[in-house]
Amino acid sequence: MNILALDIGQKRTGASFVDTSHNVPVPLPTIHHTSRNTCITSIIKLINERSIDHVVIGMPYLLSGAEGKQARYIRGIVRDIPFPKHISYSYIDERYSSPREKSLDADAEAALVLLQMYLDKNS
Repeated sequence: MNILALDIGQKRTGASFVDTSHNVPVPLPTIHHTSRNTCITSIIKLINERSIDHVVIGMPYLLSGAEGKQARYIRGIVRDIPFPKHISYSYIDERYSSPREKSLDADAEAALVLLQMYLDKNS
């Protein structure tokens, strides 16, 4: 199974990928976008290029657990993605997923943390 994790933002979206037959998650280049449409187009391109079966999306709940403005923005983006019928997706709480070390690509690293959380939860 090929899994794509996304940390969707207003201008940048971190991405990471794993082929579960190898179980080695890898960060992908951060997606830079200027609009919802360019974000969605870039996500669909990644899904097709990597033959994705499942997409994990980081959900930035407020500390209270409620959904704020950013969570609603992400749900709107996901709702507008024309996922092929065979692809499933799930949300994962990203409140405590921020990378602990500074890296050259913090967005991709955040997506990698989300992917590892998903794999740990579902193994």
